[in-house]
Amino acid sequence: MRQGWRQAITLVLVLALTASQAGPDPLFPHATVQHYEVKGGSLRQLQRSLESDGPRDEEGRVVQGLTRWRIEWAFGLSGPEGQCRATDVRVQWQTTVTLPHWTPHRGTPVAVVEAWSRYLEALRSHEVVHYRHGTRAAEEIRRLADTLPPGDCAAVERAFNIKAMRVMDKYRTLSRAYDDRTRHGATQGVVLD
Repeated sequence: MRQGWRQAITLVLVLALTASQAGPDPLFPHATVQHYEVKGGSLRQLQRSLESDGPRDEEGRVVQGLTRWRIEWAFGLSGPEGQCRATDVRVQWQTTVTLPHWTPHRGTPVAVVEAWSRYLEALRSHEVVHYRHGTRAAEEIRRLADTLPPGDCAAVERAFNIKAMRVMDKYRTLSRAYDDRTRHGATQGVVLD
């Protein structure tokens, strides 16, 4: 009877992992979530697969999860000469979150499935912070027009674009610092053990 109980738990965990892959992801509602396949039946095999099959970051290093966001903006300029303002700000924000996907084989030890479940939950929680950095950057850029004083149209246009690039740099720096501080999530449980 005990073996049947363990298999039932494994089946429930496998179904929960599979269900989390279908449809929009509630943690990343406005992102494209893509997956790369991880193979293995032991923690060691899974770790090796993560280290070799994961996405590459900006420096070309293989990482286990990756959130990339791109923000584009456009705005109008209106007002009399010397009193030009930025108006009608439009911001397009595109985010792609890349996460591992693993399907345990029949007979995979329950401890491995449970460790994977903990790991994946921690990785998703880590990546949501990067996702929020992109969201905040887009929101901050959307509000920039309200912070610029009126002036020469060319100067207002330049000022808006410079400030928008600074916002982008600020949130990229925050994301890098977050990864450094958490060792890419290791201090938050993004480890297979």
